[in-house]
Amino acid sequence: MIVSTVVAQRCRHRHARGIRLRKIGYDEDMDVWERLRYARDRVLEAEQVERQRLAEANTAELQQAASVRLATRQAVREALDDVLAE
Repeated sequence: MIVSTVVAQRCRHRHARGIRLRKIGYDEDMDVWERLRYARDRVLEAEQVERQRLAEANTAELQQAASVRLATRQAVREALDDVLAE
């Protein structure tokens, strides 16, 4: 009884996860290169958001925080670009 409950919960979780992933454009059937390109594209979008936040920042603290987040996202994107280029 307990085992069947656990299996049922895992199935529901996997199904819900699949629905969520398809909703955002990420498919479990993607190969590793497609997943890397997808991740790079999402990081690029996040970079654009951080650039906008940096432009809208009205205090030094907000500018610093946005700048750090932007640099981090750029580093991740560049690493993904390097992997995809090879």
